[in-house]
Order: sequence, then C-alpha cells, then structure tokens
Amino acid sequence: MADLARRLRHEHGVVADVREPDIIRLAPVPLYSTFHDCWRAADALAHSVQEER
Repeated sequence: MADLARRLRHEHGVVADVREPDIIRLAPVPLYSTFHDCWRAADALAHSVQEER
C-alpha cells in the first residue's frame, strides 16, 4: 500500500494516507477541494490500481 501511495504522490500529485494492512485514505476538504480535484484523485487511484494488476 505504501508503494501505491508513493506512486500517487509522485506521478499524479495526489496525497494519500496509508493505514496498514490494506487501507488508503483520501480526505478532500470541502472548502478547498474542487470537484475536479476529487475526480482527478479518483482517476489517478483507478489507473494506479489497474497498473498493479
């Protein structure tokens, strides 16, 4: 999971929190995160997970 979070940050600029054994947390802040920010994070996560398979 830590590798996935690292790739999200370095390749897509998405900051994720890792909780072992198998949790990645994304925490958008309503006053600062736009719909596009959330969409981009979800898209980056989907692509990163597909690449691992």
